[in-house]
Amino acid sequence: MLGMAGRRSFSRDEKVEVKMQDGEFAGAVYGGVIKSVWNHRYEVKMTTLTDGSTGGPLHVHVDFAYLQPVPPKVLCSDEVEVKLTHGDFVGGYYEGVITKTWKRRCDVQLRCLPDNTTGKMMIVRVKYGLLRPIPPTVIVEYKFGDYVDAWDRHEWWCGVVDEVIGDDVYDVVLLGGKSVRVCDMSMRISQTFTYGNPPKWQYNKH
Repeated sequence: MLGMAGRRSFSRDEKVEVKMQDGEFAGAVYGGVIKSVWNHRYEVKMTTLTDGSTGGPLHVHVDFAYLQPVPPKVLCSDEVEVKLTHGDFVGGYYEGVITKTWKRRCDVQLRCLPDNTTGKMMIVRVKYGLLRPIPPTVIVEYKFGDYVDAWDRHEWWCGVVDEVIGDDVYDVVLLGGKSVRVCDMSMRISQTFTYGNPPKWQYNKH
């Protein structure tokens, strides 16, 4: 679920996973396909569950909160970015390489964040929903007000160009209010990744 951050809805015929809330399947996660959407609720045709009364696929109606994209297919050695959600490293995206995979989690060795205990690059175990691919390179001429990612403290932070200094140098105000001065080699246009059918990148705009 690489693109869950910023996700607001799912589309008809999109493959999803449903966290069941009732009956004998409560608490389990099953795959399905969205058949209809109305009033922020979704009808999902389950892939592996059968309706006991009809003998056909089970259809359930759920809120957005109980849906998640199908976890992406990732392999060891895939290059990714990780959004950490705890500790001292919350807020930006860290670059890394997948070193081990399980059904719903994987280990990622971060490229630029050393482990103070071992002296090697830190390895974190995360859910797939906290991963995304490396964003595509976009060549732009940055200007005041652009949403960008700036490299600071070993990670990419989302922010806004506050001033164009000149000679490819910019002042960027990061989310949270911190201001940093970076060159264009340490900056990129900010993009959001969404897993869907098909997966897509979108520029972050005003």
